[in-house]
Amino acid sequence: MKVNRHGQAKVLSEKEIQTLLRKGLTDPKYQVVFQLMLFTGCRVSEACTLHMSDVYEVDAEGNVKTTGKKSRLRYLVRDVITFRRANTKGAISTRSIPTHPSLKAALETHKPGSAHVFESTETGKPMLRRTVDYAFRDAFKLCRIQGASTHSLRRTAITRLHAVGVGLRTIQRISGHRSLAALQRYIDVSDEQVSAAINLL
Repeated sequence: MKVNRHGQAKVLSEKEIQTLLRKGLTDPKYQVVFQLMLFTGCRVSEACTLHMSDVYEVDAEGNVKTTGKKSRLRYLVRDVITFRRANTKGAISTRSIPTHPSLKAALETHKPGSAHVFESTETGKPMLRRTVDYAFRDAFKLCRIQGASTHSLRRTAITRLHAVGVGLRTIQRISGHRSLAALQRYIDVSDEQVSAAINLL
């Protein structure tokens, strides 16, 4: 667990996730960033640099397609979210992740910027990583969750996939880790999982 910003970021429980979404993250924009990271296992820097066309359906002029009336406007979300190679750690490869239904619903009501899904106050510029860091840090503090950071979402996503039996190679493709050894450091094993394993003997 992280202590004074050292060590592994905490893996969040389902209760902590719901508390953060309901109470900690009051700005809808950060709720969407949170869910994007949870449902794709991406890094915060990858979330911040997403272009509109990586997430949304766009027309020939590059504008996001919408549906519904003005009061109930929905932005058309793609079935696959693309994390461009240039924006990934080490620029290893482009990743395409199917859009989880819960994430799709959140993105449909999120108004993207002029160029990026999440923009800073300066038009056309992506939101800064530290902006998300500060917002999440305040939310963790408000919800009295210790040892967590923005990296907790990535660790939580990877650990949850592993816990339900998804193979390491599949998780690696989702997370974009360079090696299985690097990936395995992200996986947290609970006491309950250890007990269940011993009961199989």
